[in-house]
Amino acid sequence: MKKLFILLSTFFLSFFLAWIIVLRAPQYLYASYDSVSLLRVKKDTQEPTREVFEQELENFANSEQSLIARRIVEPSKDGTTHFTYATYGQGTLPKEFQEASQESRERSDPLNSYLLLSGSLTKEKLADKLGDLGYKAIPDRKTPPYSLAFRMLLIPLILISLAIFGLSFFALVIITRIKEMRAAGIKLFSGQTLLSIMGHSLSTDIKWILLSALLSFLGGGVVLFSQGLFYPILLATYGFGISFYLLFYWVFQFY
Repeated sequence: MKKLFILLSTFFLSFFLAWIIVLRAPQYLYASYDSVSLLRVKKDTQEPTREVFEQELENFANSEQSLIARRIVEPSKDGTTHFTYATYGQGTLPKEFQEASQESRERSDPLNSYLLLSGSLTKEKLADKLGDLGYKAIPDRKTPPYSLAFRMLLIPLILISLAIFGLSFFALVIITRIKEMRAAGIKLFSGQTLLSIMGHSLSTDIKWILLSALLSFLGGGVVLFSQGLFYPILLATYGFGISFYLLFYWVFQFY
């Protein structure tokens, strides 16, 4: 019963995690790129005109054979915001990123985040270039997938699911332990050692946890692939999320 519960609960959690990743794919992809934040114009520095700024950044990106994307905040009529991106250099945006219109590109504030989508250009070098253009620029660190996975597990819906699964699993552990103690007494009388009995029980739990992990990884990969989201960062985030959950079960075996 406990083993079946691990398998089924992991399946349901896998569905939730894959669903959240599909809904938040642009946000997670954005966090996975190196970037530079443009904060303000430097003191005692003349801000370049928009035409000069755009041309300088375009030429710089081309010379580095890289693709830079400037994030633009687009307010909507219903009060929410979404993001578009103005590109500089060689390449195309990921399909999850919406390209900015020419009007947004020209009128939007240049003080925003600049993503390094492809190429050999480093965030430090881009920050230096933006600094040469008269801006205060700070390189930002991209968010690793394990951090994205941990944040995803803190979403209220996931926390509620974890609480329900945890309480149910705790009850099953108590019931299973009582049954195992009875069976262990019989096995001890039959000549088996306590170490071999515990080893068999532990190895069985490990096999079921590994089976749950394998099926979850395959299922999540299929879902992301079917949605056109087969990106390494999204796969890694999903994998870490499932691993954290199964680690919870693994630790529970010793209590």
